[in-house]
Amino acid sequence: MSNVKVTIEVIDNKVERDNLVNRVEVLEKVKNLLLLPELEMATTQQVAKFYEVDHNTLKWTIHNNRGELESDGMKHMKYGEIKELVKLPLTLNSMKELGIGKVGSNIFPKRAILRVGMLLRDSEVAKEVRTQLLNIEENTTVEVKTYEIDYEVKFLGEVLKFTELWRNLCF
Repeated sequence: MSNVKVTIEVIDNKVERDNLVNRVEVLEKVKNLLLLPELEMATTQQVAKFYEVDHNTLKWTIHNNRGELESDGMKHMKYGEIKELVKLPLTLNSMKELGIGKVGSNIFPKRAILRVGMLLRDSEVAKEVRTQLLNIEENTTVEVKTYEIDYEVKFLGEVLKFTELWRNLCF
Protein backbone atom coordinates (compact mmCIF):
# COMPACT_ATOMS: atom_id res chain seq x y z
CA MET A 1 0.00 0.00 0.00
CA SER A 2 1.47 3.37 -0.93
CA ASN A 3 2.35 5.90 1.73
CA VAL A 4 0.04 8.50 0.15
CA LYS A 5 -2.95 6.15 0.29
CA VAL A 6 -2.18 5.26 3.90
CA THR A 7 -1.85 8.91 4.97
CA ILE A 8 -5.18 9.68 3.31
CA GLU A 9 -6.71 6.83 5.32
CA VAL A 10 -5.39 8.48 8.50
CA ILE A 11 -7.02 11.75 7.51
CA ASP A 12 -10.35 10.19 6.56
CA ASN A 13 -10.68 7.45 9.19
CA LYS A 14 -11.51 8.57 12.74
CA VAL A 15 -10.84 5.09 14.15
CA GLU A 16 -7.33 5.18 12.66
CA ARG A 17 -6.77 8.66 14.14
CA ASP A 18 -7.96 7.43 17.55
CA ASN A 19 -5.47 4.55 17.39
CA LEU A 20 -2.55 6.88 16.68
CA VAL A 21 -3.31 9.90 18.87
CA ASN A 22 -1.20 8.79 21.85
CA ARG A 23 2.04 8.90 19.84
CA VAL A 24 2.78 12.52 20.76
CA GLU A 25 6.56 11.93 20.68
CA VAL A 26 6.26 12.20 16.90
CA LEU A 27 5.71 15.96 17.15
CA GLU A 28 9.26 16.62 18.39
CA LYS A 29 10.73 14.24 15.80
CA VAL A 30 9.23 16.32 13.01
CA LYS A 31 9.75 19.88 14.22
CA ASN A 32 10.48 21.85 17.38
CA LEU A 33 7.17 22.48 19.13
CA LEU A 34 6.96 25.63 21.25
CA LEU A 35 4.47 25.32 24.09
CA LEU A 36 3.17 27.74 26.70
CA PRO A 37 5.51 27.79 29.70
CA GLU A 38 4.29 25.70 32.65
CA LEU A 39 1.30 24.33 30.68
CA GLU A 40 2.71 21.93 28.08
CA MET A 41 -0.01 23.26 25.80
CA ALA A 42 -0.11 25.53 22.76
CA THR A 43 -2.41 28.28 21.52
CA THR A 44 -4.22 28.21 18.18
CA GLN A 45 -1.57 30.55 16.78
CA GLN A 46 1.29 28.33 17.98
CA VAL A 47 -0.33 25.24 16.43
CA ALA A 48 -0.85 27.10 13.14
CA LYS A 49 2.83 28.13 13.15
CA PHE A 50 3.93 24.57 13.95
CA TYR A 51 2.01 23.15 10.98
CA GLU A 52 2.87 26.18 8.81
CA VAL A 53 -0.76 26.86 7.95
CA ASP A 54 -2.84 30.01 7.90
CA HIS A 55 -4.70 30.81 11.13
CA ASN A 56 -8.03 30.61 9.25
CA THR A 57 -7.18 27.12 7.95
CA LEU A 58 -6.70 25.95 11.51
CA LYS A 59 -9.88 27.70 12.66
CA TRP A 60 -11.81 25.86 9.93
CA THR A 61 -10.26 22.53 10.99
CA ILE A 62 -11.27 23.24 14.59
CA HIS A 63 -14.79 24.18 13.52
CA ASN A 64 -15.22 20.94 11.52
CA ASN A 65 -13.64 18.63 14.12
CA ARG A 66 -14.36 20.29 17.47
CA GLY A 67 -15.65 17.10 19.12
CA GLU A 68 -12.52 15.11 18.30
CA LEU A 69 -10.21 17.91 19.37
CA GLU A 70 -12.09 18.51 22.62
CA SER A 71 -11.93 14.78 23.38
CA ASP A 72 -8.14 15.17 23.17
CA GLY A 73 -8.18 18.06 25.63
CA MET A 74 -8.51 21.16 23.46
CA LYS A 75 -10.46 23.84 25.28
CA HIS A 76 -11.08 27.55 25.13
CA MET A 77 -9.52 29.49 27.98
CA LYS A 78 -10.00 33.13 28.86
CA TYR A 79 -7.12 35.58 28.90
CA GLY A 80 -7.04 35.75 32.71
CA GLU A 81 -7.14 31.96 33.11
CA ILE A 82 -4.16 31.50 30.82
CA LYS A 83 -2.19 34.30 32.44
CA GLU A 84 -2.83 32.82 35.89
CA LEU A 85 -1.78 29.30 34.86
CA VAL A 86 1.37 30.31 33.01
CA LYS A 87 2.68 32.05 36.17
CA LEU A 88 5.12 34.22 34.28
CA PRO A 89 5.06 37.99 34.08
CA LEU A 90 3.31 38.03 30.71
CA THR A 91 2.48 41.46 29.39
CA LEU A 92 -0.37 42.26 27.05
CA ASN A 93 2.14 42.34 24.17
CA SER A 94 3.67 38.96 25.02
CA MET A 95 0.20 37.45 25.32
CA LYS A 96 -0.69 38.85 21.88
CA GLU A 97 2.53 37.38 20.46
CA LEU A 98 1.37 33.97 21.69
CA GLY A 99 -1.99 34.50 20.00
CA ILE A 100 -3.90 35.15 23.20
CA GLY A 101 -6.31 38.03 22.81
CA LYS A 102 -8.56 39.62 25.41
CA VAL A 103 -11.18 36.91 24.77
CA GLY A 104 -8.60 34.16 25.23
CA SER A 105 -7.64 31.32 22.91
CA ASN A 106 -8.15 27.66 22.24
CA ILE A 107 -5.49 25.73 24.12
CA PHE A 108 -4.18 22.43 22.75
CA PRO A 109 -2.38 19.68 24.68
CA LYS A 110 0.00 17.51 22.65
CA ARG A 111 -2.68 14.92 21.84
CA ALA A 112 -4.89 17.59 20.26
CA ILE A 113 -1.89 19.06 18.41
CA LEU A 114 -1.16 15.61 17.01
CA ARG A 115 -4.83 15.18 16.05
CA VAL A 116 -4.65 18.45 14.10
CA GLY A 117 -1.76 16.95 12.12
CA MET A 118 -3.93 13.99 11.22
CA LEU A 119 -6.74 16.30 10.07
CA LEU A 120 -4.84 18.86 7.97
CA ARG A 121 -4.56 17.77 4.34
CA ASP A 122 -2.11 20.14 2.68
CA SER A 123 0.41 21.02 5.39
CA GLU A 124 3.87 19.58 4.64
CA VAL A 125 4.57 19.38 8.38
CA ALA A 126 1.30 17.47 8.92
CA LYS A 127 2.23 15.08 6.11
CA GLU A 128 5.57 14.40 7.80
CA VAL A 129 3.81 13.86 11.15
CA ARG A 130 1.54 11.27 9.51
CA THR A 131 4.49 9.57 7.83
CA GLN A 132 6.32 9.33 11.17
CA LEU A 133 3.16 8.02 12.86
CA LEU A 134 2.77 5.33 10.25
CA ASN A 135 6.45 4.36 10.48
CA ILE A 136 6.11 3.94 14.24
CA GLU A 137 2.84 2.04 13.83
CA GLU A 138 4.39 -0.35 11.29
CA ASN A 139 7.36 -1.05 13.56
CA THR A 140 5.17 -1.43 16.63
CA THR A 141 2.86 -3.82 14.84
CA VAL A 142 5.82 -6.04 13.89
CA GLU A 143 7.19 -5.90 17.45
CA VAL A 144 3.81 -6.80 18.94
CA LYS A 145 3.36 -9.72 16.55
CA THR A 146 6.87 -10.97 17.33
CA TYR A 147 6.31 -10.55 21.06
CA GLU A 148 3.14 -12.62 20.98
CA ILE A 149 4.82 -15.40 18.98
CA ASP A 150 7.85 -15.36 21.30
CA TYR A 151 5.55 -15.51 24.31
CA GLU A 152 3.65 -18.47 22.87
CA VAL A 153 6.88 -20.34 22.08
CA LYS A 154 8.14 -19.71 25.62
CA PHE A 155 4.81 -20.85 27.07
CA LEU A 156 4.83 -24.06 25.01
CA GLY A 157 8.41 -24.70 26.13
CA GLU A 158 7.33 -24.41 29.76
CA VAL A 159 4.41 -26.79 29.14
CA LEU A 160 6.80 -29.34 27.62
CA LYS A 161 9.19 -29.03 30.58
CA PHE A 162 6.31 -29.54 33.00
CA THR A 163 5.07 -32.55 31.01
CA GLU A 164 8.55 -34.12 31.10
CA LEU A 165 8.84 -33.46 34.83
CA TRP A 166 5.39 -34.98 35.42
CA ARG A 167 6.27 -38.09 33.43
CA ASN A 168 9.52 -38.54 35.35
CA LEU A 169 7.75 -38.22 38.69
CA CYS A 170 4.86 -40.52 37.79
CA PHE A 171 6.78 -43.29 36.06
